[in-house]
Amino acid sequence: MKKLLLVACLFLHLYAKAQNPTVYYAKPDSTNAKIGLNEYLITLKDHTTIRGTIISQNTQEAKIQTANMGIVTVPTNQIMSMNLLVRTNRLSRGSMASNVYYENRFVNRFFFTPSGFASEKGSFEYHNHAIYLSELTYAPAKNISLGAAFFTFAPSLLYNFKLKASLYQSERINFSATGTFWNSEHNAGVFAIIPSLSIGKKEAFFNISPIILTENSGSGYGLSLGYMKKVSPLMSVFTENFFAVSNGTEISDTFMLTGGCRFDRANHAFDISVMIPAINGGFSPRIFLIPLASYHLKINNL
Repeated sequence: MKKLLLVACLFLHLYAKAQNPTVYYAKPDSTNAKIGLNEYLITLKDHTTIRGTIISQNTQEAKIQTANMGIVTVPTNQIMSMNLLVRTNRLSRGSMASNVYYENRFVNRFFFTPSGFASEKGSFEYHNHAIYLSELTYAPAKNISLGAAFFTFAPSLLYNFKLKASLYQSERINFSATGTFWNSEHNAGVFAIIPSLSIGKKEAFFNISPIILTENSGSGYGLSLGYMKKVSPLMSVFTENFFAVSNGTEISDTFMLTGGCRFDRANHAFDISVMIPAINGGFSPRIFLIPLASYHLKINNL
């Protein structure tokens, strides 16, 4: 049962974007747009970019005045991001304005477990946790994603493979199941099954993820309870509380609490957070703070 403690630590690095991402965009100044002072750099889901001023926009479409193609009409659900570019006496042409709203592009990942949201089809991502652990994920289909994590400086020392399948998707309920296998030079492989249920929209949702270790991995259980919320145009906050459940043989109950901020950008994000672990049910002196930092990148959007 000691392997359950190993898995509790390893799940710090488990991460698994949702289908049809929510479109966030800054509202243009209609007066400036008409006289061409405000420009947007619009990125579509197929990675096409359009630069121009916004003539009008609603939930169905956006009309963009471009320099070379005239007026271009784009369906709103095909827009991935709209970044405001401003020309004033204080900012050079193409400088980023402070009122750009970036969505949480990595809504499908907490610390210990993946969320219930699926990865965007074709997305290829890189994640780095505290420098020493790296992870690559790829979604070959809209409901399937594959991942491999490894110790950055010596991949054979610690590595992981996982498969995530999205089983149900709606506006407010998303459910997925992930199978993950960890192995290292000094420990036998640990295999876990993680169903994840996310309730709410991508701007604010709760996540519930039971963790089930197979019998040959020690046969234990865990539970992750998480919450993520977009709180500003450039930042999201999140928390995840992980509980390892004893089966009465070799291991006592364990919990790990995490909370932090995610600084969102167009194609990448930074996490800064703190973890409070308590091992073997000890509330003193085994409680201590661990600072954590992570970096996420959408490689195929570069």
